[in-house]
Amino acid sequence: MEPERIPLLALDLDPAFKDFNFSAVWDQTMKCGPTNSELYLLVQKCRKGDKNALGDFADTMYWTLREAAFNAFQHEHGARAITYQEWFYYKLFQFFEILLFTKLHVAAESEIRWVESDEVLEKGAIVIGSQGLVVQLDELQDALGPENNICRLWFDLAQTVSDSSNDRLAVAQEWLRSQRAPERSSSKRGWTKNQERDQIILNCLERGMKTQLICQELDKRTIDTLPDLQARSIHRWMDGWADPEARKAIQRLLSKLPRR
Repeated sequence: MEPERIPLLALDLDPAFKDFNFSAVWDQTMKCGPTNSELYLLVQKCRKGDKNALGDFADTMYWTLREAAFNAFQHEHGARAITYQEWFYYKLFQFFEILLFTKLHVAAESEIRWVESDEVLEKGAIVIGSQGLVVQLDELQDALGPENNICRLWFDLAQTVSDSSNDRLAVAQEWLRSQRAPERSSSKRGWTKNQERDQIILNCLERGMKTQLICQELDKRTIDTLPDLQARSIHRWMDGWADPEARKAIQRLLSKLPRR
């Protein structure tokens, strides 16, 4: 069954939308994150091999793509007739657009001008537009979903695209194809908690994450622990990892999941 397509609405016409981002690195109080213009500056640094910038960009993607960020936007700027899933793809499209830019239209010091991709933005400069080929929304929907929101994954995306100096669009499209699961469809909207848990674990395993880091990711996503762990009052995966018997149960779970 073909997945239901989400149209790209005019939400990006609202300046509050593009600037509404969160980052635990940027602000540990989680009250804000980089503005749209600051994200372009981060990508300029990413293209120069700045690992800290790559981490900042990936961190911003992770925290901004969470449902909590969508709820905060609705609360602060008024309700929009959109779902969290739509928010996820609108924001994901924005991040890809920034990663792929080739030229920027910038307002700085009372003038508006075009800035080449390698020309460092002035402090306080506001990006009012950009040029560059972009991925299509259906390419994003076919490859990724809210269950794929993993910081390590976004770091790999930012690094893969930024490291390429030629045809970044083709690189981004190939990266998306590598993430695509054959069974991905709109039926995932009705996933049970166990299915969501298992998919998160599989995504982590495919990226070579160690079990302890997978436990941290499950805790970040507030995924319930196994019933037998809960019976022993273990409600955090990391607490289970620290307990010898609970650790065995977690390892059994991981060993039983089918690998793609």
